[in-house]
Amino acid sequence: MKAADWIALASAIIAATAAFVAISQARSARGAAVSARRQAIAAEEQVSISRSQLETEIQARDEAEGPTFIIEDAKRVMSSQHYVVATLMMSAGRPLWSVKARFRGSDVRWFVRQVDDMNQLPVLTWSHISSGARITVTAEMEWRAAPPVNLTLDLECLEESGKHRTWYRSYTISVNEIEVR
Repeated sequence: MKAADWIALASAIIAATAAFVAISQARSARGAAVSARRQAIAAEEQVSISRSQLETEIQARDEAEGPTFIIEDAKRVMSSQHYVVATLMMSAGRPLWSVKARFRGSDVRWFVRQVDDMNQLPVLTWSHISSGARITVTAEMEWRAAPPVNLTLDLECLEESGKHRTWYRSYTISVNEIEVR
């Protein structure tokens, strides 16, 4: 073999080795790209889980900062009509801009401001309520309502300042005692 043949053979071996190394590096790069893509997907899933956990924690904190009411007194009053009169005290929570009360119950006709009031109200609203405040709810009931008389109040409470959050609370009042006026 001549020197030119040896040089050509060596060049071919070097070219083949370079091609093999290039192919190997391309496969390695492709594998790294696939791995990077999987890592990116996993990171996106972790961010989504973290956001969901944060939202759950914020909702739990917001709910914990909401108002709590205690039914201090509830009685059935018989006058020209039958009424349930209840006093609710806000025992905890952030100051409220407003509280709107709606009722549920088959024996409830409507709200009134006070016993023997003729103004029928589907909703009662109070403004600027804070912890310790007392609100009176008076509902006219069906005349033949049998004891115990049940009235469920659904309260919509709007925060006075800050985040202006809205909380929903439900309280059921059951009354056996009758007061005649």
